Amino acid sequence: EWSNNPWNKARGGPLDNPKQLFTDPRAIAGQDRVRRYLIARYADHPAIMGWKLWSEQDLTEGKDALPAWHEQAAARWHALDTYHHPVTSHWCGNFTHAKPEVVQHLDYVCIDAYHGWDEKDRYRAIADLLRDSTLDPTRGLSRFAKPGLVTEFGGNWDGAPSDDLMASDHAVGPWVAAMTGHA
Repeated sequence: EWSNNPWNKARGGPLDNPKQLFTDPRAIAGQDRVRRYLIARYADHPAIMGWKLWSEQDLTEGKDALPAWHEQAAARWHALDTYHHPVTSHWCGNFTHAKPEVVQHLDYVCIDAYHGWDEKDRYRAIADLLRDSTLDPTRGLSRFAKPGLVTEFGGNWDGAPSDDLMASDHAVGPWVAAMTGHA
C-alpha cells in the first residue's frame, strides 16, 4: 500500500521506497513522535495489553531491515512506557512466518492462524496448526520461550466454506488454543 502512504515521495513525502520507513532517519524520527504521543495519551489506560510494532510484517518491503528496526523500536517503547507494557510485532499466515531475528527483540509473539482447505495442505485443521505452532520442537513458537497470541484465525486469509469454518475453526479453535498455550 506504498502508493497511498504519506511518506511516499509520489504523494509529497520524503521517501523513495517503503524500505526507507525502517532505515531513514526522518522516518525513524517521525515514528518516535507518534510513539511518544501514543504512550503519553494511552499508556495509563487499563485496556492496553501491549504495543504492536508492525502488522503483517512478512508482507512488508525491506524485510532485511526489520530485525534492526525492531530492536530500536522495541527499546524505544520500553524506554518511554513507564507502565511497562510488553511489545510485540505481528506475522500473517501462520506460525511458520515468525522470524527468530525479530522475535528476539519482542516480549511476546503475535501471529495469525490461517490454514488451507485442500487435501495437499499440511494444516487442513485448525487443531493441527495450533498444536504444531507451539509444540513442534524445531518450528514451533515454544522455542522462543515467549507467550504467543493468535490475533486472527480460521479458514484461509481469503475465506473458507461456512460449514467448515463454523464446525472446526470456531468451535474447536479457542479450546485448542488454550490447550496448546496460546492466548
